[in-house]
Amino acid sequence: MAISEEHQNALVDASLHFMRALGNAYGSERAMEFWSTLSDTVDPDLKGLTFAAMLGGRTGELLVIRSLPLNPDKIAIIKAIRTWDKRMLGLKEAKDMIDGLSDFGKSIELEVTYQRVPGAREEFIRLGCRGLGL
Repeated sequence: MAISEEHQNALVDASLHFMRALGNAYGSERAMEFWSTLSDTVDPDLKGLTFAAMLGGRTGELLVIRSLPLNPDKIAIIKAIRTWDKRMLGLKEAKDMIDGLSDFGKSIELEVTYQRVPGAREEFIRLGCRGLGL
């Protein structure tokens, strides 16, 4: 059954969020077992699109920043975080995110509406942020 591209994107995003929640709750191996069983009952195209999105680093509506430039313009990055994240973060929350990147293994996860991800990604690249994943 053919569905619109908009609905496909929404289903892929929901699948990615669901997979992340499963992985956090049960671990990645168990999550993949569950996903394999569940996805066999839905459209095979959805399973393929979701897998391709995972391989491409897409995580639904999250934009992940793993590192900042050596001499970051923290004010510009904080403004960008507050502009693009749909949670309408406060100044302190955005600053805490930046400060948290100095901790080993930490990253910033911004909730960005899927349609706005390309613009957000472009701005963070311009600001020198690295390790951007979707």
